[in-house]
Amino acid sequence: MSNASQINQNWQNGDPHPQRSDLSVRNVSFTGFWIENSEKFSFKSSFNQTERQKKSAGSFLIGSTMSDIKVEADSAINTIPDNDFNPTVRYSGGKFTTLTVMPGYTHNFILKQLFLNTTLAAGIGLQWQKYPFEGKQVRNTQIELH
Repeated sequence: MSNASQINQNWQNGDPHPQRSDLSVRNVSFTGFWIENSEKFSFKSSFNQTERQKKSAGSFLIGSTMSDIKVEADSAINTIPDNDFNPTVRYSGGKFTTLTVMPGYTHNFILKQLFLNTTLAAGIGLQWQKYPFEGKQVRNTQIELH
């Protein structure tokens, strides 16, 4: 926690930061890419390093990600009032599932034994949210840019 002195007035710089043993976060994500030019371009050579690409080449790509994040705590997570939360609301967790699609372009530059990969992908995603708020279960869907 970066705001340890707000949580514990006796906290001094250099003291261990407060920790929450009741707080758990689970994040499961799957990401996949379709590479158009897989004959001349190798994504594996840059990221897995299980292949070797001999000449500079690039490819258009489409990426997709599905992530599922679950946050749980026995008590309120937000105990410090700020501009985004009403100080009387006690947020104690939630579940957030996101599905994104991102078209883009990737290129491997090969210079003898040195290689450099540049990848640019941008897209849109949907996030389904489920969390308790003021004693009620809130379900919300929102569009996100990635």
